[in-house]
Amino acid sequence: MQQLERIHLVQFFLFEAQSLQLDATSAIIAPNGAGKSALLDALQIVLLGGDRSRIRFNAQAGGSHRARTIRDYCLGVFRSGDEGRKRRTATTYISLVFRDTETGVPLTAGIALGASVDEPEHRTHGLYLLPGVALELDEHLERVKGKELPLAWNTFREHIARRCKDVGETPQLHPNAERFLRDLLLRLRASPSASPDLNAYRKAFLNALNLQRVEDVDLFVRTLVAEDRPTDIARFRALLDSFRQIKEKIEQVRQRIDAAEGAERQYEKIAGQATRAASARALAAEYARDLYSEQLDQAEGALADAQSALADTRRGLADTRVERDTLREEQARANARLQGSAGYGEQAQLDELSGRDRERLAQLKKD
Repeated sequence: MQQLERIHLVQFFLFEAQSLQLDATSAIIAPNGAGKSALLDALQIVLLGGDRSRIRFNAQAGGSHRARTIRDYCLGVFRSGDEGRKRRTATTYISLVFRDTETGVPLTAGIALGASVDEPEHRTHGLYLLPGVALELDEHLERVKGKELPLAWNTFREHIARRCKDVGETPQLHPNAERFLRDLLLRLRASPSASPDLNAYRKAFLNALNLQRVEDVDLFVRTLVAEDRPTDIARFRALLDSFRQIKEKIEQVRQRIDAAEGAERQYEKIAGQATRAASARALAAEYARDLYSEQLDQAEGALADAQSALADTRRGLADTRVERDTLREEQARANARLQGSAGYGEQAQLDELSGRDRERLAQLKKD
């Protein structure tokens, strides 16, 4: 957190050179007309970057930015007339010294102004941010012939450049309030990830200066807290129509998605049935394969048995043929021996006669 610890005022209102030391419990308490609002206005000048279009001096008293001017504060005007002015020319410095309560690193933010009774408006010499530097009151002053006078702006600018260089930093001198405030808010933000809103800051700052007793919380929030953003009815209606069209498209897409999901479920059912049918066919084919395999095994066994029996039969046939041939040879030899014997011819004649007699006998039996 950044804490404001000192305010340096040089030739501002009735102050020639004054420092105010602040802490978390500081308060500005004094009778009416004592100059309390002048201190708040000094803060206002720096924290609004000297932007006259934004500043509302003496806001608690209901004043406006025309009631008192920056030039009046520089010249120390407290009433009308030459007698109601503290100085004819002024080189005014307002410096605010902040310090990070966690790291202890200081930051000085300030404004240098000039004014003269011969000029209708004040001059802004510069807006400065000095990172790492906590300026002291004496650094705004010089002694000339025993008098303390404000440093000339050029001299002061050279001095703050040296002070920043001593701590390894560079002074930030901004040409306008917008850039000054953006840089200031960036350096005073609560966390590195925060993104300050300049417009919201300006409104909150002015509302804080103008804060009164809150009678109507709703009115307070709408007028002092919430940002003014008038509703563009035509644009709002166009957006509403767009939202309706988007809603209709979303509904159409939802219906399409539902239809697609229904089709997907049907396809999933069909795919499941097809898978089951394919599984059944595969199972039937597997059973048929097993059956054919068993039949093939049986046929192969029967074939092996038949081939073995055929081989045995062929071997037996070959043996029988050999035996037949042997017997034929023996018969031929026996016939040859028989024919060569003495009674073979007579026996043959007897056999022939015997055969004819048997044929006649058979014929007679038939008759």
